Amino acid sequence: NRLFYIIIHLIRRIVNFNSFKIVSYLGHNVIYIAKFGKLCYTTFQKGLIFMDLKNTLAELSALPGVSGGESDVANYLAARLSDCDISMDRLGNLTALRRCGRENAPLLMVEAHIDEVGFIITSVTDGGFLKFAPVGSPDFRTLPDSEVLVLSDPPLPGVVSCLPPHLQDQSAMNKYAKTDSMAIDVGLSPETAKKAVKPGTYAISKPRPTLELINGRIGSKALDNRLSAAVIVDAAERVGDDLSC
Repeated sequence: NRLFYIIIHLIRRIVNFNSFKIVSYLGHNVIYIAKFGKLCYTTFQKGLIFMDLKNTLAELSALPGVSGGESDVANYLAARLSDCDISMDRLGNLTALRRCGRENAPLLMVEAHIDEVGFIITSVTDGGFLKFAPVGSPDFRTLPDSEVLVLSDPPLPGVVSCLPPHLQDQSAMNKYAKTDSMAIDVGLSPETAKKAVKPGTYAISKPRPTLELINGRIGSKALDNRLSAAVIVDAAERVGDDLSC
């Protein structure tokens, strides 16, 4: 129960519980908690000091973790939760179990997905451009001119390119570009690009420092759902071994 209440309080510090839309965006686990947020919040004493989650969230959101390639994020979380019983299955699902020491004690699961939307390279054109397909559901309207990081070895910065407006006809200018008309430009010659980037390589939105907005709001890539992952890590570290059941 203590872990549950701590998570409630930490989430209240990040989002406004009066806005269900914002809370529901964080994932189903937060929706369920939000329904009881006001009731559980009254169990806390005033004056409790909680650490700032911004650093943890910034580190988590900067990591690459396209669906199917979340190992960097999982390894980070495993290191932060090293005092728990850690296990990882073949699909990359990470489980951190904190025991209270009593047999047949009730179980509480707090979960969050750690993957993010991104792209997968499908081919390299004769001009050296990287054709790609979406992984998940990125907003195609914002892709042209956006900066990406191609997760080759070593990673390559790139920009999403498409036919410029002055070369389009009027009908094309009034429509959003589709992915089959876009490509990633990494600045390499065709020969070098084909050697450096193989089909199946992932790409993500370029990691940037967390953008701090007014009124305590922040902006970053992969906030869905690294935000909940950061809250879980902080709550588990805060509880420590003092887990009564």
